[in-house]
Amino acid sequence: MKTMQNLQTKVANKQAGFTLIELMIVVAIVAILAAVALPAYQNYTRSAKYSEIVSAATGLKTTVEVCLQTKVVDCEAADDQKVSNSESAAEAIESINSATFAVEASDADGNPSEVSITMVPEEANGFVAGDDYIIYGYISNGGVVWYLDDTNSGCYAKELCDGNLLSDRAAEAEAE
Repeated sequence: MKTMQNLQTKVANKQAGFTLIELMIVVAIVAILAAVALPAYQNYTRSAKYSEIVSAATGLKTTVEVCLQTKVVDCEAADDQKVSNSESAAEAIESINSATFAVEASDADGNPSEVSITMVPEEANGFVAGDDYIIYGYISNGGVVWYLDDTNSGCYAKELCDGNLLSDRAAEAEAE
């Protein structure tokens, strides 16, 4: 009987809570999760900030598309400053250092047949020299097809910009 009373007393007096080792294990697990999540979060925020640069290229793309489809020989002629104005508007965005448009090739009549747009980010927010966003456009079936220069666009290698634009012109030519 006495043993039974001792057991009941021990059970009643047992403290509830966590041991030190259990708490240390929980802290270690939280530290490991934080070590994995923090770099992933930093990459996510850099990619989100870079989307501002990609979005700024959209206005310039639209202007260049109109230029190409209306077959304006010199898109930056004195009487048609729309492309230059779009470049200036893109450069006005804080995270963009420069926005440039260039004619890469022309057809037999002198009309632009392939163009490029280069967006250079400011060297801030984790961006460095070479994190450029370079896209090319060419006329196909009355429209302009854009593709990412995944060789020279530093943003592609760092996964700051996605490759949803056509990255291989040969694949497009095969599809036609």
